[in-house]
Amino acid sequence: MKKFISNDYSNGIIYDEHQDEVLLITKKFTKNDGSFEFEFKKFSSEKINKFEISMDNQTVYKTDRASQLFGTAVGVVALGGIGAIIGGLSGQKNNNEIIKSIQLKLLIDDIDSPSHKISFLSNVDQYTGKVNNGYPKDSSEVRVAIKNIERWQGILEILIKQQNKVVNS
Repeated sequence: MKKFISNDYSNGIIYDEHQDEVLLITKKFTKNDGSFEFEFKKFSSEKINKFEISMDNQTVYKTDRASQLFGTAVGVVALGGIGAIIGGLSGQKNNNEIIKSIQLKLLIDDIDSPSHKISFLSNVDQYTGKVNNGYPKDSSEVRVAIKNIERWQGILEILIKQQNKVVNS
């Protein structure tokens, strides 16, 4: 199993290779005693149609099943991975640049719940819920988030390519 739980424990994603299923975990609400309620959404990997990666609400990478099926490149990032764009998010070469969020958005074949976001970095404190100013782009928090999201980018690319092979067979 491959898994990721967000740094603020608000959501997560698990891929079960043996069952070829994805499980999305979302925090529904917090009870009065401080404990959480979670919602679980399980679906087969073939239901993944599209995914996007965004930093501070700016899309930095996206791909979908149709673009891969026809060999069309949709990725905003051409070379060097998601981490390579950190320095290029602004025209300035400012080492003090702050990153507030890094998210993965999945679009799946489900009329009731087609869109899901997984937070790989959030500027919301996991214990208090307060919003902080974000993290310097060269901080360990940002580096870990980028490493994690690049891993999931690879996993999702493989899943979509595998489904395209089935369709083309």
